[in-house]
Formats: sequence, C-alpha cells, structure tokens
Amino acid sequence: MSGALVAIVLGLGWTISSQPTIASQASGTTAPPVPVAEVVVRRMAATARFTGHLEASHVVDIVPRVGGLLLSASVPEGGLVERGDVLFRIDPTPFAIRVAQARAGLDRAVALAEQAEREHARLALLSDSGTASRKALDAAMTDRARTAADVLAAKAALAEAELLNSYTEIRAPISGVADRIRIQPGNQVSAARGDVLTRILSTEALFVTFHIDEASFARLGPRGLADLRVEVDVAAEHGDAREGVLDFGGAEFDRSTGTLRLRAVVDNRDGRLKPGMFVRVLLPLTEASDAVLVAESAIHTAPGGRYVLVTDGTGTVVQKPVQIGAVEDGLRVVTDGLTAGERVILKGLVQPGMVVDPQPVSMPATHAGRKGDAS
Repeated sequence: MSGALVAIVLGLGWTISSQPTIASQASGTTAPPVPVAEVVVRRMAATARFTGHLEASHVVDIVPRVGGLLLSASVPEGGLVERGDVLFRIDPTPFAIRVAQARAGLDRAVALAEQAEREHARLALLSDSGTASRKALDAAMTDRARTAADVLAAKAALAEAELLNSYTEIRAPISGVADRIRIQPGNQVSAARGDVLTRILSTEALFVTFHIDEASFARLGPRGLADLRVEVDVAAEHGDAREGVLDFGGAEFDRSTGTLRLRAVVDNRDGRLKPGMFVRVLLPLTEASDAVLVAESAIHTAPGGRYVLVTDGTGTVVQKPVQIGAVEDGLRVVTDGLTAGERVILKGLVQPGMVVDPQPVSMPATHAGRKGDAS
C-alpha cells in the first residue's frame, strides 16, 4: 500500500515538475540556437559549362618536295623547333648534278647569244653599205632574238635546278612542337606519294572546340557570340583556369545533336596544355547582374522541389521554395526565391513555424563543387 502511494506521489511530482518546461518551450524562452547566415549577393553573369577539347591552332605535315634517299633526321621529337630549322636532309647528289648541267646550259646560251649579237651588228653595217642583203640582216635579227630567249630559258632552268636542290634540306615552315619521326633515315621518300616525315603543331595559342545546346544559345540574346570571353580549365585537374576568346561559331546547328560548334582561342605560352586534352568551358550566357548565393548545406530537397529555411524578425522559421543555378566559388546560386538581406538556417533539426535563437555566422563555402557546375 505504502509502495503504491510513493509511486503515485513520485509520478505526480514528475508531472508537476515537467509542466513548467513545456510551458517555457511554448512561450519561446528556451528557443534552440541555430546558425544562420545572411545570403551573399555578388555581381555575376549566368553561366553554362560545356565539355570541349583542345586543338593546335596550326598543324603542318612535313612532306618532301623532292624524292630521294633520306640521309639524316634532326627532329627533336616532342620538342620545340623554330621556323627555318633543318629537320631532314635528302641526298643532294642528283640535284647538284642537275644544277651543274643547268649552269653549263646557261653558259652555252649566253655564248650563242653574244655571237648572235655580234653577227647582227656586223650585218647591220654591211647592209648600210649595200654589201649585205636585207634577208641576211633579217635572219641575223631573228637569231639574236632566239638566242636571247634561250638565255632566259637557261636562267629559268638553272633557277629550277637550284630550287629543287634546296628542297633536299627540309626546314620547319612554322615554329612549334615536333611530333615523332615517321620515316627513318636510309629510306627512300617520295614527293609524289606525299610521304609524311613528321608533324609540327603550333601550341602557343590553342583552339578550344565545344558544342552549345539550343537553349543556352537562346539565352545569349542579341549579344550573340561576338568576342565573348570564356573560362577554360582542364577537365582532369581543377585550378588551372585561364581566359579564352570566342573566334568562331558554326553557321548552323547540327540537327542530329541539336548543338552548335563553337571555338575559342586560349593562350598557352607556358606550354602546360596539350592538343587533344579535354577541358571544361564556362560560357557567360547573360550580362552581369546581382545574384544571390548560399551554402549547399542550406538547401534542402522535398518532393515538391528544393527549399531553404529562413528566420523572420521574430525568430520564427519560414520555409521558402527556391530555384538554384550554378556553383560559384563554393556557393550555390539561387536564381529565384531569396532576396538580399535574408538569413538562411545552415543546419539544425528545425521545422517551419518553430521559434529559434538565430546565431549569426559567415556563409561557409564548400570546395566540393566547381565553378559553373549546375545541379
């Protein structure tokens, strides 16, 4: 009996003692503290990110302009070459012989032309005195003209022979990076076949080729593509972003993919980028304007969409639906639903309608996302 009475008294005491706590929570005197941060407002443009690849701005296949035995190769495979550097040598012996023959032909043509000139002068004097016929003088004039033309032809033949002889030294037509040697010395090479000896790629400036979808293109509006600046970074390594300038846009969309081919030029004088690498291209779609950004931890997902929790002037939790955009320096862009000055709850087990004790903190940025990534 006494045990039951003690239990009743203790239970009553617990009930009585608990009532002030419930009442105090209802009155808001013990509102839970939660970290809140004011939204970040930053002037920026709406962007879209695309995957592209790098191409050399100038590619030259090195082919022989004359055929013959390949004597030597001095190509620094994978290294830099300057315009005018000798890369290959073809046996010059047959071409040197042709030069000697052409030079002898020129000497012979000059000698005959000089003889014809003297003969014409002699007959002209005789014709004036009446001791030479007009026919003989006409023949001398014709011979003088013919031999003069022969001299010109011989000079052209010599110039051609010397030019072909010069082609036995194959020089770099541009400065750039040399590819591997494809035909080794000791082999016969042919100009007629178009044998590729190596390739030179100009890489001080690289082309960035990527494709934009119709929706993103439409957002560009009347600005179009002229001189748009893009940001390029290597797909395999974040942190090597550099600026590029659009220099080409395709004339029409590809109907099979619904995309338009674009090309930008990016500086690569440091040589850190290579043709063929995949890159990410950040393209500004709109003019810069004030944008609202929040930490990823402040954004929640429900069946109806994404939302954030904010506090009003009384500390009451309010749920606000939002639309989100890209990531900018670790913060998520909120394209609709928030305005400057609002404070979002960063974490805590709170529900709309609760009264909380806001604890102001700085907006934390995360490094998990990349600039321009959309969710």
